[in-house]
Amino acid sequence: MSTDAAPWPRLLACWQGGRLRTLLLHADGRRAHVRDEPTVDGAQLAPALADALAGLHRPVRHAVLMCDTELAADALRQRLGLATLCTVPQARALRLAPEDASGWAGAARALDLALHTPASGAVCAQIRAAYDRLTRCERRVADVVLANPGAALDTATARLAEAADVSQPQVIRFCRALGFDGVKTFKRALAESLAPPSAHSEAPAGHPLLARSLQALGHVDRARLTQAALLLAQARQIDVLADAARAPLRDLALHTLWRLGLPARPVQGSDRPGAPVCLALGDSPGTAATTVLITQAHQPGAHALQLVTGPEPATAPTLLATLMLQLLLAELPQDVAASPAPRRPAAAETQASL
Repeated sequence: MSTDAAPWPRLLACWQGGRLRTLLLHADGRRAHVRDEPTVDGAQLAPALADALAGLHRPVRHAVLMCDTELAADALRQRLGLATLCTVPQARALRLAPEDASGWAGAARALDLALHTPASGAVCAQIRAAYDRLTRCERRVADVVLANPGAALDTATARLAEAADVSQPQVIRFCRALGFDGVKTFKRALAESLAPPSAHSEAPAGHPLLARSLQALGHVDRARLTQAALLLAQARQIDVLADAARAPLRDLALHTLWRLGLPARPVQGSDRPGAPVCLALGDSPGTAATTVLITQAHQPGAHALQLVTGPEPATAPTLLATLMLQLLLAELPQDVAASPAPRRPAAAETQASL
């Protein structure tokens, strides 16, 4: 599944009870009603979706179809000329967004996962090529993996089976239908195919946790990283803020900044940052992507830099945050990195961070 430079608007479709309903989803969250018409069988589905797309004033390249009927999604996507078409059963849509009983929010979430986790690896291409010859249950597993291959790496077989509404033996049969010995060898190949090319030759890159982290970091905006690094390099003082769970990461940031000659000091969670630049290590509510947020801080001319890592794996909650921090510090100008005289805070402040 590929992403376009401008992925909006998106089409949300629901085919249930002999009717096809379609909504247009805009980037600001608005849903525009498109149509609701009878579509009794699968033969009418493709023409009905094509009519809905043709009736829009703006081209749509990404869509999600909520239905409980097994479909050859990739063949339908090609017929409609879409860059992305993911299918999701209503039960899974409700699990993705239980607060919305209609299922629309869950369907939109499934499409968002598909767009932010591109299934462009060799294994995902292998799944698409084999899709038409898979059994109905095996296709359910394929849909779950293709919708979010990164998450499939960290999902236990039982949870993967639950998400696909199949039994655990069906997940194993899916892996064997693709030519793998079992789930473990399938996940190893999937991780290697999703990792960046530069990491393919290193053994650790095959680990699901590292592969998922490398994939998330691949979407980080380099220009935003550079902008944040310049703010750090030019700051007269840097406050480093982290919650208790990320205290080791805060200490790593402090000692690295000191080694680079930058004036950094720790700030406790209850204190209000007062430096021109505050580096916050933690999550941001409502932000699922891995990114660097740059916002105006408490006073004019001050900035808050926040490393947001989205949902990190429970087994390694600071892995992605550590890699994000290293990426940010690697963007610091070379003349700053070569500074010979670290400017540390007072001894009392230093002790507070340890």
